[in-house]
Amino acid sequence: MRIHYLLLTVFLFSTLHPVAAQWQPAGDKIKTEWAYRIDPENVLPEYPRPVMERASWKNLNGLWEYAILPAGKSEPQVFDGEILVPFPVESSLSGVQQRLDKENELWYKRTFTIPPGWNHKTILLHFGAVD
Repeated sequence: MRIHYLLLTVFLFSTLHPVAAQWQPAGDKIKTEWAYRIDPENVLPEYPRPVMERASWKNLNGLWEYAILPAGKSEPQVFDGEILVPFPVESSLSGVQQRLDKENELWYKRTFTIPPGWNHKTILLHFGAVD
């Protein structure tokens, strides 16, 4: 009986927290205690520019799909894995830690739902530190 209860508890915990269980900092360089405190479901939740904060906004930080392809290729049909945004692909906290050279391009993909209160409004997406 105890084994069944333990297995059920482990199963429930693993299904309730699948995202957190999958993401890990990559590599073993330049990590502080804070690296292991990152919550992939709530990454840097504060407004990025507090002086310009809007009353209604959505934070898109978190896990996105990524692919590294030779420059000039079209959108990938299959992605390499997940990357934790807003951390750069070269960093440990991205979960990828791969160098990107001038012969390659990094593709990101994520879907999200527009909040119902935003229907029929202009929606502006801001992407920082990207080409």
